[in-house]
Amino acid sequence: MVNPLKILTLFFVLITTFCVAQKKYAFDYLTEYEMSFKKDSTIEKIFYLNNSKDNSYIARVSEIDSLNYRIIFRDHKTFTSSNVIILKSDFFKAEFFNIDCKDVFNSETIYKGKEQKYNFFKINDTLVNNQNYSVYQLKRNMNSRKTKRTKIGSNIYLMYTTNSDFLPMFFYPPAYKIWENQNSIIPNGVYFKKLFVNYLNKIEEEESFVDQIKIDKKIIITGNCN
Repeated sequence: MVNPLKILTLFFVLITTFCVAQKKYAFDYLTEYEMSFKKDSTIEKIFYLNNSKDNSYIARVSEIDSLNYRIIFRDHKTFTSSNVIILKSDFFKAEFFNIDCKDVFNSETIYKGKEQKYNFFKINDTLVNNQNYSVYQLKRNMNSRKTKRTKIGSNIYLMYTTNSDFLPMFFYPPAYKIWENQNSIIPNGVYFKKLFVNYLNKIEEEESFVDQIKIDKKIIITGNCN
């Protein structure tokens, strides 16, 4: 005869293991941008899944084809990342996105310590269509002569300053780490534009704000990733 206590114990162990093995990330905003590439004049629509109160993780969604999106998820604190494909129809109707642990990788060797080589610098505010934006540049800690020799570019952020409850969003992990260490430099709010400027000070890529909507979506990492 099967011992009911053993069954109950096994059930409890399975449930406990399942709960521990999951990691859940909540998102309350979907932010849409238009990305333009100056070299070939192409334009791409991208979305970000954001948590307005916790910017230590983020997901970027971009189109692969007429049916599919690519989701790149990053946890800046643990340096974990994932790159998965999802049907467009599933993306807009689903509340949960499950990512298997086998699709999660650690990018610590790529990004850890890089924040020590970069810094945010405040530059002059700018006025666009009668709207004032704070402007910040993320660039390598080196002089202009060395920048040209190494051909390293920089990112320029034009920041909205009206949404003071929304923590600034960063897809590049070292940018988040710098903000974490000196968060008074970058104001709260989403960016109106993000520019990638090459070492010749020419714009190569431009990301422009389109829209932002309130959502309730979650990414769940399933399985034991340890």
